[in-house]
Amino acid sequence: MNVPFRLVSTSLTLVSCLALTACTSPPAYEPPPLATFEQGPAGEQRARLDPNALAAWARRQELPEPPQIDLVEPAVADVLLGALSDAAERRDGASYGLVGMACESLEAHRSAEAYFELAREAEPQDFRWVYYLACIHQVTGRDDSAHGLFLEALEIDASYPTTHARLAELELDAGRLGEAAQSFERYRQLVPQDWLGEVGLARVALERAQAAEALTLLERAAQKRADDFQVQHYLGRALAALGREDEARAALARAAELPKGAWFQARDRLDQELHAVTDSTTSLVEEFERLSKTQDWPALVALGEQVVAKRPGDKTMWLNLVSLYRKLGRVDDAEAAMRRAEALPGKEARVPVTRAELELARSRAAEALVAAEEALALESDSLRARAVKGRSLILLGRYGEAEAELLAVRAGAPTDAGNEFALGELYRGTGRKSEAITCYRRCLELQPGMTNARVRLRELGG
Repeated sequence: MNVPFRLVSTSLTLVSCLALTACTSPPAYEPPPLATFEQGPAGEQRARLDPNALAAWARRQELPEPPQIDLVEPAVADVLLGALSDAAERRDGASYGLVGMACESLEAHRSAEAYFELAREAEPQDFRWVYYLACIHQVTGRDDSAHGLFLEALEIDASYPTTHARLAELELDAGRLGEAAQSFERYRQLVPQDWLGEVGLARVALERAQAAEALTLLERAAQKRADDFQVQHYLGRALAALGREDEARAALARAAELPKGAWFQARDRLDQELHAVTDSTTSLVEEFERLSKTQDWPALVALGEQVVAKRPGDKTMWLNLVSLYRKLGRVDDAEAAMRRAEALPGKEARVPVTRAELELARSRAAEALVAAEEALALESDSLRARAVKGRSLILLGRYGEAEAELLAVRAGAPTDAGNEFALGELYRGTGRKSEAITCYRRCLELQPGMTNARVRLRELGG
């Protein structure tokens, strides 16, 4: 779990926050009250703020009230207090904007909005402040005002792609299909390598009952990124509208296995900068999740190591590091991380299953089998444990048992190309050539770039 921050209730309104800045002669500068530090239950360092003292300081400095939080990571406290100090001393767009970014990274929308309004007033030609305000209005459900603010941001700088994408979402939700199509098309022109433009235009086509046009657009999107939730979900809808029910069910089943939501995280550089500004563990984890799709293993390792340095009791990140080290061939580091995870309290199947995968990567099939069975004793329906058990049994020559496990995985996860390849290897190794060819072909349907499946097909003449 992330170290939480706690919000404290306050009665100060946004209007009164802004009214505090009306004075033409700012008060004499004084630094904000300092944080105190303590150790959390998992050994992590935490900073404690005094929200009442901080609010009183802001009033004396004639600034909007800062976030009402009392417990944060030390890095967050450093950035927030430093930004507030700069805002009180400099009183310019950049300093107000930095406080706004820090506040919004903590989801303190009201404080962020007040400081972004000050930044916008101080630097009206910096489109970031209008853009961030529009995003806050969008996430807090004020769609009409968000739409107007995004249009204002476009008047300042129309070259930032995600402005068009966010605007298109609002227009589509409001049923303004022509405007949505124009915004999605502009995004597609600005970022032709991304599939979001085609997906957005396909969504507009579906709303217009133009399923054939939607399908064409989604097939283009799938050529760019097939393993995307939106691509597969809307592909399923388009196929269903055309009466191609079996294909529709397959696409929707595949969509169900893919990550959903937060489509903008990997696309919105300004949003990434905002959430990274506090250098919090939460921001590092969000960046880790964003990069997970890129398969940039070294970058992911660097982020994971930063997280466990800040939060040594994070079992999930230790297990992530085991898998990443294994993929990079850093077996000693993987073993060290595995032992750190195993030493943390709690009995969960994900720990022995990660151990099983590590042992299998070291060609220690017997040890992998023991760990996989331990995982299944804790979670009998774990497909991940069954998959590694099946592969271990192949190496041990227990082919009938292996097939049963891998077929069970196929039934539960029919779009798992890795499991399909393992089945192909089992059939190839036991002389069942036609079944192996079928598996390898299925691998390429699921994952067209799967080189090892293509190689096997050539070897078998399939």
